[in-house]
Amino acid sequence: MDVSKTNIKKSFKRTFVVLIFSAIITFCAIYYFSIFQTKQFELSYL
Repeated sequence: MDVSKTNIKKSFKRTFVVLIFSAIITFCAIYYFSIFQTKQFELSYL
């Protein structure tokens, strides 16, 4: 009983870390993509 509880906690923590990591990657990707789009727009405007 106790061992299974700690295993669930460990797996939950790992899932939480993976979720945060993927969220950061997604945010960075969107951020850099928007900057890239803006730069392209400025270049095409000029």
